[in-house]
Amino acid sequence: MIVQVLIALVSVAFGAFLSASLQFFFWKRQHREELKSLREREARRERERAVERLKEVGGLFIETTRTPVEWYALNRTELTTTTLIETYRLRRDLLNAAAAVRDEFPNQTTNLTLFLQMTEKVPLPPGFADELRARLDGILDQLRADDSMSDK
Repeated sequence: MIVQVLIALVSVAFGAFLSASLQFFFWKRQHREELKSLREREARRERERAVERLKEVGGLFIETTRTPVEWYALNRTELTTTTLIETYRLRRDLLNAAAAVRDEFPNQTTNLTLFLQMTEKVPLPPGFADELRARLDGILDQLRADDSMSDK
């Protein structure tokens, strides 16, 4: 009976030792893999930082060493860029306003769609702005008329 108890205790101790050894082995392997992936990620980040820094410094160098630009050309370029940015911003605002009008006046979408198609070409051709203004005034008058009819 004592022998059986001793065998059972030795078996339990051996099982616990084997379990702890296996857990340590797998933990150690997992820890090595995590360190390896951490080093790889850090190396990748360093490479990305280096490339980005080269891009910044190279771009600044090129811009600094390019031939000097006359001030009038710089101002015209800035003005043109600002105008184009503002034009496209206004175009988006125009599309949003047209969507709101479509929601409020579902039966007036044909004239509005034609007007929006006419405004797609940027910049507008000379003389076309007057035609566009007349078309917009006509649409607005029609919308106001529909609005006043619905109030009565």
